[in-house]
Amino acid sequence: MTDTLNSEAKEKPKLPIWVHLVCGWPFLMVFFGGAIGGAMGGLSYWANLTIYRSTLPSPVKVLAILASGGAAILAWLLIAVAIHHLWGK
Repeated sequence: MTDTLNSEAKEKPKLPIWVHLVCGWPFLMVFFGGAIGGAMGGLSYWANLTIYRSTLPSPVKVLAILASGGAAILAWLLIAVAIHHLWGK
């Protein structure tokens, strides 16, 4: 069992720091979105890393990573509006 875990950990190469920066840009939502923004940013970061590791062509990866971040921002906005309407005023 331990050998299986060690071999799986060795298969994933370390990603350069620029990949984490490019894929992690949605984490900026934590500054204006608080916990919900952080959660949406984290989900988008995970999705972006999955996209980056895929076999898609590079231009498609870039568009997908941008779309993932945009979707996270939209989801945060929809959640914020719903919370405001349910518990606001």
